[in-house]
Amino acid sequence: MAGVGFFYLLPSDILLSLWFFFLFARFQELVAGMLGSPSGASHAVALEFVADQTAGVYVVLVGLMVYSAWSRVRRVWRLQARRDSMAANTLMSFRAAAACIAIALVGLVIWWRYAGGSPTLARPQ
Repeated sequence: MAGVGFFYLLPSDILLSLWFFFLFARFQELVAGMLGSPSGASHAVALEFVADQTAGVYVVLVGLMVYSAWSRVRRVWRLQARRDSMAANTLMSFRAAAACIAIALVGLVIWWRYAGGSPTLARPQ
């Protein structure tokens, strides 16, 4: 039921894409099962090739986010390098925001370690 609340916040075109590709992935698993593919799930609830497709989608989405944010990141970097007065008109300085992100990431790694995870696995994820 938590997905319903999450889906309520999404634009309808993205929601349609999520549902379409969810059903398409299940159809691929059905066809693969009929063709004799092993039925054991290797990653969460997906077969190996669907998990590989999902990983590829994540790589593309990260690339798309970096591409769409690149002009903003470049502008912020230039404002910080020149110590422009426009950078002072923000709610939090960019340097303080970067420090907060770094502290949050360190906190996540510490939490991951106390939850039983390995610190070497916490870094890439």
